[in-house]
Amino acid sequence: MAEQLSCRSKPGRWFASWCAAVFCLGLTACEGASIDPDHDAGTCHVDGDCVAGLTCYDHRVCVATTVADTPIVLRLTPPPDSGLLSEQFAVTLGSAKGQAPKLVLTPPAVVRGTVSQKGNPLARSIPGTLLANAPGLVDGVDLRFDATSLATQKTIAGSALAYGYELRVQAGLTYDVAFWPQSDAFPPHYTTATWGGSIDAWDIELPADSEYLHVKGQIAAAGKGIAKLRVALQDDAGRLCSTHATTDSDGKFDLLVDPSAPTAVTAVLGFEPADAKDLLPHGRVLPPLALKDYALKPGPVDLGAIDVGPLPELVDVTVHVQADGGAAVPEALVQMEHSLLQKRKGPQTFSALFIDVQGYVNAQGDFHTQLPPGAAQVIVQPAQKSPSARTAWQGDLQAGTQVLTCGQRLPVGGAVLDYASRGVAASQVVLRRIDTPDKGLMLLGSSDAGAADPIEIATDKDGAFHALVDPGTYAVWVLPPHGSGLAQVLARVADVAQGGNAADWQLIVPPPALLLGSVLRTDGQAVPGVLVDVLAAHLTLAQAAPVPVPGSLTDSHLLGSAVSDAKGRFEALVVATQVAH
Repeated sequence: MAEQLSCRSKPGRWFASWCAAVFCLGLTACEGASIDPDHDAGTCHVDGDCVAGLTCYDHRVCVATTVADTPIVLRLTPPPDSGLLSEQFAVTLGSAKGQAPKLVLTPPAVVRGTVSQKGNPLARSIPGTLLANAPGLVDGVDLRFDATSLATQKTIAGSALAYGYELRVQAGLTYDVAFWPQSDAFPPHYTTATWGGSIDAWDIELPADSEYLHVKGQIAAAGKGIAKLRVALQDDAGRLCSTHATTDSDGKFDLLVDPSAPTAVTAVLGFEPADAKDLLPHGRVLPPLALKDYALKPGPVDLGAIDVGPLPELVDVTVHVQADGGAAVPEALVQMEHSLLQKRKGPQTFSALFIDVQGYVNAQGDFHTQLPPGAAQVIVQPAQKSPSARTAWQGDLQAGTQVLTCGQRLPVGGAVLDYASRGVAASQVVLRRIDTPDKGLMLLGSSDAGAADPIEIATDKDGAFHALVDPGTYAVWVLPPHGSGLAQVLARVADVAQGGNAADWQLIVPPPALLLGSVLRTDGQAVPGVLVDVLAAHLTLAQAAPVPVPGSLTDSHLLGSAVSDAKGRFEALVVATQVAH
């Protein structure tokens, strides 16, 4: 019943080609290994086919024989039918001296139980999702497991009793456990747990209705309630700690808070339009609520009227997006935000209070909407195939048409070369923007038009590449083709400056280190089909680390991957030292 929520990203080009600079952990033979034998720049038959300082491994690939000690983490994700779970292992490249790592996956701890509510026999098994998170060995990459709690208890194989859920976790770790009810009749419930092994009847009991803290109030504008706002509380850790509520026709709401939330010393009330299409205010109310103090007092907490002040009238606004020369820029995303800065009634202040809207321009380059007149911020992000660049504007927005002119995207190019200065054909150059020149213009909405998808560029037969990109700072990865005997590498962190010259980059792929190992069960049996992700234990970029997006090309820690064979053995090419400016 329990499903493992894997930390791994989906296999793809990001995992198929693994970049250079490296070290050998040993294993004198590894037949059936995962390195493709096709001959290419980094492949070989004898040592003489390799440049000085490299040796030919298994008549297939040139690898470095010595590598500086480099801490890495191996994240193992077994196949779903193995009965095993994801685990992480710390390894130091360069220190094994001929010993290959044997990674032993331990049987999972099976936790069975039921989610119920105190004093409510009709809610004996409450449906929802159970999440268990344990800190991983890599910054920002945790181990996460989940299970579904069922509305009807079932007898689970291996247990004589009926339970509402079965959660499988790695034993011995301390987990932050969250239960997210399927129904908004209950707020989320948080606890911590350490399971040394399997356990039955680890039941979660939600508070009785009388024990929940009720927080009610009204969101108003100049004394008139605002309907259709979605309201909730977030605790000190930034987690949802209440039910959601939608304000009624009078702007009133009523929330339930679980008093056992371990970090809920204070909480911030936030609201936003229940329907993103409605031009209603977003806001976060200050000061924070002292939940622990309120929990000691009988009765509900009545916040009274939270008044944002008079809302400005909406006017018809058109943003016309054009390129240099006046041609319309089609398919551009426009995001607009109006800050509500007028004086407000009542004791509350706001850390954020704004109205926003976003959408795409039409074929004529126009985006029609309504927004209050006055101070506004606008970001325009043209489609990736467009020659026009991202632009940002802030100023006094009035009814009518505001023309925004996009500059030209800037040319970047160069060549991908291996460690012997040979061009590497059919590589992917991946640019992930990590900073923009207009970073001071911060949109507060949930969507950031500046967070563009990675740009992927293929090299030609000589290893050359070129593209047009927005100004900004980029992490530049090189993904050599599978079978080239090279590994993926973070080649540089580079600035592309507005008004600067065309960027001409030589992206060097260093010689790879060879990482060999095997995956076993505790009884010594091999585990085939395990995805082994090689992760940088520490990788920092000067401006800001890219936010990893599951399944995309933006996992900033990933250095390489391999899959264990029928005998549990794996091999991966890795660049031990990545660029970290």
